[in-house]
Amino acid sequence: MLAPQLLSVLATGETVSGVRLAEAAGVSRAAIWKQVESLRSRGVPIESRGAAGYALPWPLQILDEAEIRAALPARLARGLGALELHWEIDSTSSELQRRGAQAADLSIVLAETQSAGRGRRGRHWLSPPG
Repeated sequence: MLAPQLLSVLATGETVSGVRLAEAAGVSRAAIWKQVESLRSRGVPIESRGAAGYALPWPLQILDEAEIRAALPARLARGLGALELHWEIDSTSSELQRRGAQAADLSIVLAETQSAGRGRRGRHWLSPPG
């Protein structure tokens, strides 16, 4: 089980057993622990609840392309050039800039996490997954 799949399972905010996660993924509990630690190092506040397992302190809404498209007004959806979702990217703005004129009008790039996001005045920031 990779970090994106683990975060999706934990997104409800409910406690999930490490044993159950390992069995569902066909990996060891140690492999699950490594992915938990990977997410924690990215700023995700995963709580350990002893033998009960792991949980987030609150539910998360994971980006979902189908849900986003369904929520768009019809006029906007028809004019949308591209809608891309990434697990991790340096910067969504930088990705669109790299594409330059090759990107269709109204192209949208979204990511669960950015490692080199830029805010106002060029300030850098890190966005944790979720």
